[in-house]
Amino acid sequence: MIESDIVECVITLVGNLFYGAGVSACILFLNNNKPAAHRGKICLIDGSTMYTPQRAKNIMTEFDVQKVYDLWLGYKDVIDKCAIADMDRLRENKFTLAVNSYIDKSPAPPIDPQKVCEDFMSALQRVKDCESRLMQLLQEGGYIDG
Repeated sequence: MIESDIVECVITLVGNLFYGAGVSACILFLNNNKPAAHRGKICLIDGSTMYTPQRAKNIMTEFDVQKVYDLWLGYKDVIDKCAIADMDRLRENKFTLAVNSYIDKSPAPPIDPQKVCEDFMSALQRVKDCESRLMQLLQEGGYIDG
């Protein structure tokens, strides 16, 4: 299908979007008559962040769908969201259609090890304080012996 150039777009969706299917789904758009600008290429969109969470399942509102559609219409690389892969790139990746294999990601911000250590120690102290308070309440309530 890829080499015959009928795959126009692949969109990954968030998990728990459809009832009874907790895994993420994927939509493939096939087109025997691709526009000239799309020939020899596939638009790959990561729609896994474009959803609205609800209690029982996730949904895609019209706004969410429009964001995905705009990426398709724009037909250009967008960091963290969309990639346009030509046949050479697809061939290099052994024709996988795993969207995240193509999309460029923003670099992760640098993390200050000192800040991480301070945050951890602060959180650890809060846990110890809460544990002491819990023990005090259990003793006062007569649930445990002091």
